[in-house]
Amino acid sequence: MNKKTLVFVALSLSVCTAVYGSEPLAVSWTAAHPMHRPRAFFVAAELPNGNILVAGGFDEGVTFADSEIYNWHTGSWMVTAPMNDARSAPVAVQLENGRVLVIGGLDGDGTILNSAEIYDPRTNTWTLTGSMNDARFEDFVAVLLPGRKVLVAGGSNGSLRSAEIFDEKTGTWSRTNDMNIGRGEFANVELQDGRVLVMGGVTQEGMPRLHPRRSSTRKLGIGARLGA
Repeated sequence: MNKKTLVFVALSLSVCTAVYGSEPLAVSWTAAHPMHRPRAFFVAAELPNGNILVAGGFDEGVTFADSEIYNWHTGSWMVTAPMNDARSAPVAVQLENGRVLVIGGLDGDGTILNSAEIYDPRTNTWTLTGSMNDARFEDFVAVLLPGRKVLVAGGSNGSLRSAEIFDEKTGTWSRTNDMNIGRGEFANVELQDGRVLVMGGVTQEGMPRLHPRRSSTRKLGIGARLGA
């Protein structure tokens, strides 16, 4: 019988293995190593070698800048260089050259950030780049565009309608057409034709706030990275 196996690595202490073939799908979970610290509202991005970078977040009211990398071969975590700015609820996107752009978020005082920085896995360094025109945090659009550009739109800061484009070559942001509706805490998916579908979210009147004393956990999973 011809079977294939898919392995889903969870950043949560577990690894899911799905075996599929002519029989019903079978799923099992295996304990995995926890991160070095509990964290909530952080970013996770795949690196070119398949390892996973996690950065920022907060726990028990403390926002931090530290980062660590999950080695998918060994299942172990390694502390790596911290970001320049402590931030929770930012958004991350992997750039064409394998670097990772981390955008926006909240600092330790609850100030919404417009800053952005780039992690380079070749040098294990973080470098601040140009700041957005509008500060934003939590679940906004961040999509890689052709030509080493990144589109961001919406986000929590009064449920933004605004959109802007980052040019990696110049390190600058430029405004583009706004969305029709301001929204925060929404979802987005890149369609096969290159368009971006945004769905749901909340308006300014319904905007929830992060609770500064909520506890976080090391039991967190990863989402799938969009293919080209």
